[in-house]
Amino acid sequence: MKIIQSYWSHPDLSTRNQREFIKLNLNKYMTFALSVLRAKKHYDNVELYTDKVGKELLIDLLELPYTKVHVCLDDLTDKYGEYNHLWALGKIYTYSLQNEPFFHVDNDAFICKPLDDFHDAPIVAQSFERNNGHHQYNLRKLKKQLSFFPEVLNTDSEMLKDGSQYNAGIIGGTDIAFFKEFCQTSFQFVDNNLDFLNDLKGENICFPCIFEQYLFSCLAYKKGIDVKTLLPISDTPLDNFNSLLDFHDKQNVLFIHLIGDHKKEAHNMCLVAETLWQEFPEYYDKIIKKYNAYEITV
Repeated sequence: MKIIQSYWSHPDLSTRNQREFIKLNLNKYMTFALSVLRAKKHYDNVELYTDKVGKELLIDLLELPYTKVHVCLDDLTDKYGEYNHLWALGKIYTYSLQNEPFFHVDNDAFICKPLDDFHDAPIVAQSFERNNGHHQYNLRKLKKQLSFFPEVLNTDSEMLKDGSQYNAGIIGGTDIAFFKEFCQTSFQFVDNNLDFLNDLKGENICFPCIFEQYLFSCLAYKKGIDVKTLLPISDTPLDNFNSLLDFHDKQNVLFIHLIGDHKKEAHNMCLVAETLWQEFPEYYDKIIKKYNAYEITV
């Protein structure tokens, strides 16, 4: 099984100047490093899909040990550069390029064990997120504000119709045809609403959660494909949440994911730094030295 990761730098850089980006992102560098190093610990083939800036940062400067690098995401900036809130497009474009089974692992997710039990599954997702109010709010607002809404999202699934969705922190599988259709539908969803996307800025609406995770969930349901989850499906929105952040039990959990704003919390960032220092001290030292010398440029 191939592990893939993606980094589209534009959403990071579009709202900050270079010096601000450098000063605010020491934690990001450590998170990226721990994620790929953990993946390489369990899988021989870990590939990166990024743009020119991402390659300069992650490969040329930090020398992260990807087995192959694809510089292909600059085209997204050319077309979608003014829409810096569409951060999931880099992931979806990366899925669309795959022609063999894969797992895409977010840069803030850390594999703790091989995902052996899921290698033969047609479709895999990290976990199932039950509606906590925000997903349903996203759907309601987007249906009012967008001109095009894919029919597949008007689902009759009791499990999905309130906005509940599979989390794509780790996503993949063997059904490449499904992912091709999913990615094509997702880009059609975005492209048919370009004239309205700037109206979403400043509002508390997570459009990427809908054109990635919710669309993925609804399309799988429509096609009758069972989605295997790395975590058991919970009864409430918070049942599985704590286990995603459990660095203290990293010998027993399958993976850790600093979901959402948890990647910004000081306590979690200290745990990332501590884990990187303990497990991969040479990379910890390299990042600290380059950061302190202000050698990191983007």
